[in-house]
Amino acid sequence: MRGRYSVLILLLSVYITVVSFSGLVLVRAEPRTIIVPDDYPTIGWAIGNASEGDTIFVKKGTYYETLQIDKSLSLMGEDKTTTIIDVGENETENVVKSTQDNVNMTGFTMQNARSSPLMPMGLAGILLINANYCNISGNIMTVNDYGIYVRSSSHNIIAENHILNNVNGIRLLDNSSHNIIVDNNITEQIYDGILLRNYCDYNTIVGNLIINNRDGIGVWTTSDFISIYGNIISSNNNAGILLSNLRNSSMVGNNITNNDIGIWLYTSSNIIEFYHNNFINNTIQVDTFPDNGNAWDNGVQGNYWDDYIGVDNNDDGIGDTPYIIDENNQDNYPLMYPVDIGLIPEFPSWTILPMLIVSTLVVIVVRTKIRKKGLE
Repeated sequence: MRGRYSVLILLLSVYITVVSFSGLVLVRAEPRTIIVPDDYPTIGWAIGNASEGDTIFVKKGTYYETLQIDKSLSLMGEDKTTTIIDVGENETENVVKSTQDNVNMTGFTMQNARSSPLMPMGLAGILLINANYCNISGNIMTVNDYGIYVRSSSHNIIAENHILNNVNGIRLLDNSSHNIIVDNNITEQIYDGILLRNYCDYNTIVGNLIINNRDGIGVWTTSDFISIYGNIISSNNNAGILLSNLRNSSMVGNNITNNDIGIWLYTSSNIIEFYHNNFINNTIQVDTFPDNGNAWDNGVQGNYWDDYIGVDNNDDGIGDTPYIIDENNQDNYPLMYPVDIGLIPEFPSWTILPMLIVSTLVVIVVRTKIRKKGLE
């Protein structure tokens, strides 16, 4: 229940802040709302004529173009299933590339930025390079080399996107830190659902559905302080979670089911805390190489393992003997019953609250502008 109360407090804080300050934002001199195709026939033309802080509202339709964003603005599609940006004949371009802070993108399908699946060029539905405090939410990314590719970019929110049938789903690279990946549906990538690589510290992955990829979540090459909470990670044909050179991190409240390997700890991944996870019907629950020691319980409760054969003679819901993973890893307090991950575990709410406030204010401002132009 503690996790549920934390979420309620977080949402209440957002609401109070919005109510307190939204009026202040709305009385300031308002940037423009540009409508495509009414004001300009293409999205790229609208971006070229936009000023800092403008909103570009794009009506339903398929737009065959690629976009370069070099100013802070909001790009909003009318309907994510029918407002489509397709690279068309621009076969070596990203759908959207942003090199600017404070960019918001929502309500689009972004597709076909794809080279050969065997030799991907790194084309993306959305590419962020040195772009911070951006919000990428409520989009569909399909048939790209990368659904969302984040390089050297921090303090971004990637939320409620449907990312399917790409070569890779979401990738964070090269010192991309303090990003939040939340409530995305990430299915059927050829390779990784989510991959963090090269010193991507202090990132949070929470509440995502990650199914039918090669690896569900991967963290490679020396990253610290990664939080993986409340995800459903299922039916990935290699590892549900693959960790290499990860330290000082926590994996809490995840359903890890029907994978070839539930969690694969590879190459000096240690000082990691795992608890309140469900390990169900994985061919191998945990594979470690080498056998570095990690904490598989929080000192009171551990994880649920469907192949645990111990007993609970005092009926406290915790097995009387440890669950042995290898000689250096064991769960001292294995749970007798699966955890309800609907009770979202507690995570550092101060890391997400400021960005949620900003994104909520953006929606208020944009909807007000659209109403004024008679679209709602």
